Amino acid sequence: MSPLATMTAMPELPRPGQKVRWRNPTQARACGWEAVFGPGPYAVLRTVDHSASGLAAGLVVRTALGEREVSEVWLALAEEPEGGGTGSSAVLASGRY
Repeated sequence: MSPLATMTAMPELPRPGQKVRWRNPTQARACGWEAVFGPGPYAVLRTVDHSASGLAAGLVVRTALGEREVSEVWLALAEEPEGGGTGSSAVLASGRY
């Protein structure tokens, strides 16, 4: 999986109560995130808009450590196939296509 594909924003942000998982579980394990936060899936509690800073949105999720904010670029909806929602589309400063 190319870095560009990994760093794309979700086509649509999940709503509170939806489940998300690591978009690339191998990368999450390699970075130690899976060991720290747990393997998921995680319940989304709320979103955080970082568009004023030109960053992708944050998702506040319930992890093994409690509530944590994770950038949307690292996560996918739990029902999407691994690598889902990724592609070579450009991402706008707001984090939306």
